[in-house]
This record gives sequence, structure tokens and C-alpha cells, in this order.
Amino acid sequence: MTSRARNWIAVLLIVAVVAAVVGWTWWRAPARGVDHVQSHVPFVPAPAIDFVPGGVEELWRADAPMSTGPFTVDGLALAATGNGVSALNPATGEEFWSYHRDADLCAAMVSQGRVVTVFRGPAGCGEVTSLDAADGSYAATRRGLAPDDVEPVRSNNRAGIRHADMVELWRDDLVRTIEYGTVEASPEPNLQPHPGCSVVDAMTRVDLLAVVNDCPDGHRLVLQDVTPDESRSPELHADVELPGPARLVAIATGRAAVLMDGEIVVYDIEGRRGPTYSPDTFVPEQAAGDELPPPPEPPVEPGPEEAGPEDPGAATPGPAPEPAPEPLPLPDVVPDDRDGTMPAPIIGDLPHHMTWFTGSELILMNPDDLSVHFTVPGALGPGIGVAGRILVPVEDGILVVDWSDGSHGHVIPVDRSGSPDGPVTLSVAGATLVEKRGDQLVGLRPLR
Repeated sequence: MTSRARNWIAVLLIVAVVAAVVGWTWWRAPARGVDHVQSHVPFVPAPAIDFVPGGVEELWRADAPMSTGPFTVDGLALAATGNGVSALNPATGEEFWSYHRDADLCAAMVSQGRVVTVFRGPAGCGEVTSLDAADGSYAATRRGLAPDDVEPVRSNNRAGIRHADMVELWRDDLVRTIEYGTVEASPEPNLQPHPGCSVVDAMTRVDLLAVVNDCPDGHRLVLQDVTPDESRSPELHADVELPGPARLVAIATGRAAVLMDGEIVVYDIEGRRGPTYSPDTFVPEQAAGDELPPPPEPPVEPGPEEAGPEDPGAATPGPAPEPAPEPLPLPDVVPDDRDGTMPAPIIGDLPHHMTWFTGSELILMNPDDLSVHFTVPGALGPGIGVAGRILVPVEDGILVVDWSDGSHGHVIPVDRSGSPDGPVTLSVAGATLVEKRGDQLVGLRPLR
């Protein structure tokens, strides 16, 4: 064989190898099979609703089986389905931007004005793409190892995932800031404090990550920094041995609350036990810290019976608010079984409270120390703050609650016919109320 022939063979082999590498890279690339419809201009949200509605009118419905709270951002409603997300104009339900792939969506969440999507790839639920919420443009991507089932973990400045073995958090550029738990095939196996324990729950807020561990020798609450010097080496603030199984129900700056043995128990960042809530002994009190401002009085329309020639401006007083009813018993703790008596925690933030939905009751906690301020028995899910009141979904509609003492006002009627029974999560996008009912989002126009 001549040298020229050998050179041609070498060239052909190099071309074949390069083509194979390019083809394999393309085959495994997250961008393959992507349907991405980006808006050319950022969304301009409508002014926020500034009155307590007297009624609502249904505007639209959209399938959203994968949407979890919060499912509104920058004035848009987010409908997450089995293979992607669509940002909807809340006034019309029309799609403003969308991102879908030919892969299963494992989780979708909102953080720092971005929509973070987690897809299943060859290495599990580890293919992550974040999109600018205002127009759907690409913000960042990452790929990693993960199992096929994960739960989102988020705050206003962190996003991440939790599974039975581990929790990890990412910055807005999707660079991992911490991993905690059992790290597979780690070159430094001694960095994790409890590698043989399962991660039952995880919540994060600002600089704090709270984790509940189930270990062979007991149960633990671990409070740690979200940004240690080395992401593989957690920096613990507190490592608390718990007397029994527990579930996280709230997190604040410097403390966390767990459900344990029929009570809510708060631990501060140094692991010291703080306020305890028990339905049997609970007495509603004014919120801790600064007193809450009184909610504004709603306008009162004049009544024909009271208004007469001599007093044309006389008004009919509204019905007196009903005091907050007695709290319900707390659900059982189910450490490992998400199909048990207690659902995965559904939490929310209000202007003056943090909330946890038990499955039959909304519990409102003071943000400073997580002590329970009052409860809303019969709630179907978490609520929102509007015009100085708290609006909570209940069986017949949306209950208006006084945020200062938990007393009940009127119920805004809502026709939920055609929707499945079960939890209802209420949110707001601009001037539109948005309910999550089962696997659907429903847009509601507030009426005066």
C-alpha cells in the first residue's frame, strides 16, 4: 500500500470518528427535540388587583398537571405539563411563550424571576434548563446525575431538587452551591455528615437549608448554609436529634418548624427548641413582633331601606365578621410514604404570614418566630393577600379572612363544577385570580 493510500485511510478514519462523536453528542444533547417558542418582547403585567372581589367570572382553563406553587411569576400563569411549560397571559389564557421537549418533565419551579425546568434524561432527572420568566429566553442549563423521581426545592434565590438520597441547590446560573445526603461514587466520601440517612424533607429560604433525615438510629433536623465554601462539604448550623419521625412545615430566616407527634415545634438556627403549637391548647394571639396594621375597611354600599330623603347617604353596615373557628387536629407524620395520610408540604408566603396547608386546614404563622397566629379550618389550600385581606379557597368559594385576628368575612362564590374534588391552590397574576384545581389552572376575573 502506498503512503498516499495510507494517508487517505487515516483521513477517512478521522472523519468517521469526528462524525460519530458529533452524532453521539447531538443524540444526547438536551437541545435535541426542543419546541421553544420565545416572545420577542417582555410581558407587561396588568396592574395588581386592589380590591376584595364580590364575585368572580371564569375566563379560561388550562391543563397543568405538573404545576406546583407558586405557579405565577411576573404577571404570567405557568402551566406545566408532562413535557414542558407554557407561560399564559392570565387575562386570556393564551400562550405567551413556551418550552417543551421530547422528554418527561420531572419538576418545574420559579426562582429569581426565572422558570426552572428539570427533565428526565439518560442519567435520570438531571437535565435542567432555566428560562427568563418575562419572555421565555434561555438563561442557563446544567446536566447531572439524579434518580427518576425528584421533588422541587425552591426559594426566591435558590432552586434545586430533593430525592430520598440527597438534596442539592443551584444559583441563578444553575451552578450547584450545595449537595447534602448520600453522594454516589464520591471521591471524598467523608464530607457528608449523615451519608446513610434518607432525606425525608428539605426546605430553603435566603441563606438557610433545612433537612429532615431518617437514619437507622433515629431522626434528625439539620440546619445548614446554602452556600458553603465547598459545595460537597455542608456547613452545619445545627444538627438536632428528634424524639420521633418529623416533617418540615415551614422555614424562616434562622429557624424551621416541624410537625412531630401531633404538634408543630420550632427550632432556631442553633438547634434550640422554640414555640410549640398544639391544637388542644392553642389560644389565638396577636402576631409576634410589630403589630399588624388593621386591614382597610371595604366600601359599604348604601341600602335602600336606610337611605331616605333626609339622609340620602345613609349606608347599610355589612355583617359582623365571624370569629375564627376552633383549630382541627394535625395530620399524622408519614416520614417516607407520600401516599400516606399527609401530603407533601404545601406552603406559601403572605404579606404578614407564612402558611402551611395540612390537607384540611390552613395554618398561618408569624414570619419572625414561626409561632402560629391563627388557623383556617375547612380550607382547600393556601391563599393570597389582596387589599388588606387574606383570600382562602374553601368548599363554596373563596373565604375573606381578616389578617389581624383570623376572623371570617364573606365567601366569594366560585362555581367549580366540572373540576375534581381535592386541594385548591389560589394565586394571583396581575388583575386575575388563578386557581389550581387538580390538574388544571383556572383563570378568574374578579368582580366588584
